[in-house]
Amino acid sequence: SRLIDAEAKGYRVSINSNGKVSINDVELPLNEPCLLGMTLNALLNDWDYAAGVSGHPWLRREGVAFKHVTFAVVETFNYRLYDFNIPHEDGDWLIDIGANVGDSAIWFAKRGFRVLAIEPVPSAFEEMLDNLMLNDVAGRVKAINAAYSLSHPAVKVNDYDCLESTITASTSLTTGTVTVPGFNLRKLLEYTDWKARVLKVDCEGCEVELVTDPMLPWFTDVLIEAPNRGVHKVLRGLGFRLVKVNKHPSNPDASVYHYAK
Repeated sequence: SRLIDAEAKGYRVSINSNGKVSINDVELPLNEPCLLGMTLNALLNDWDYAAGVSGHPWLRREGVAFKHVTFAVVETFNYRLYDFNIPHEDGDWLIDIGANVGDSAIWFAKRGFRVLAIEPVPSAFEEMLDNLMLNDVAGRVKAINAAYSLSHPAVKVNDYDCLESTITASTSLTTGTVTVPGFNLRKLLEYTDWKARVLKVDCEGCEVELVTDPMLPWFTDVLIEAPNRGVHKVLRGLGFRLVKVNKHPSNPDASVYHYAK
């Protein structure tokens, strides 16, 4: 149905013999055929392609560009799930746990933050590095291929052939194909010289452990996707008040909450 909708908007979408996707006869740099549906979703959400680095077409919208527009990118830049009024000065640090392909890191970097972006899944991490360069914010974002863990110095995670699958990757699993470092909040704060006071969390399960981290009260603002009601109870118990909820238009569990002190 999305293919029909895309064609109704004037796009000719096809899969070439080499497995690449072409839109209006321009081949997009998609490495996985499973990204076709994601690309159609991007086109239907008003992303467009344009010549980019080395002549490659990238998907662009309102001053940002991505190698692939995953559903996480749509959530950040179309649904504006991180559009919160957070008092800060240019260059203030923000820690982004679960940065995926860099969508939220780019959102905050474009708004004056310096970002420590943590992403455990290797394929998503590599994609993030490309996207940071593409959006000219690599100087504002320190990206680390690591996972949040309160007490484990190493965490096993799964990598994925299809980039879209990385948005549901969980570090709460005890098995995985790849081992990455595990950092708690104290370790992450050390990377920012203890200057970060804003924390963004979207880690598909690790938030249950994270709210027991003794360094959580250090932060003044917490932006969190957490369907677990117990997480919100703990935050309120630590003195955080709910400021705003940016509701996801189709998945309430993916809504983002802004807590502040």
